Amino acid sequence: MLSYFFSLKLNYYSFKIAEGIAEGVTTFRDETLFKGKQIFIYKRAQILAADLSTAIKCFKNQDKTLLKNVEKLTMFADYRIPQILRHYGIIDYEANLKNKIDSKIELEPNSTQEVHKNIINNLICLKFDIV
Repeated sequence: MLSYFFSLKLNYYSFKIAEGIAEGVTTFRDETLFKGKQIFIYKRAQILAADLSTAIKCFKNQDKTLLKNVEKLTMFADYRIPQILRHYGIIDYEANLKNKIDSKIELEPNSTQEVHKNIINNLICLKFDIV
């Protein structure tokens, strides 16, 4: 069943697998409206797709995975890279968001600040080709 899902429905593309996971598992569907536009983050679905890629690679005892375009998945550890880039002054957030992050105050799910942070983090990954 799983191999059918990968090969026929998603053609082994990791980002398509992440989308398929998000479609099928509502708790993995992190999407929201932001300034009138639908935003898709799919952080957990991308983590699962990457983990599946690694598991298949290990199970098959291969040097590379069967899944295509794993490098196209965006960042999933959404705090370490921005934390390092902030430390070196490469990026910054607006004052209120910065204060919440520095004070370790959890951002409300789908809040403007959480979506803003996730968009910035994903843009960083695209700009610097970081996965």
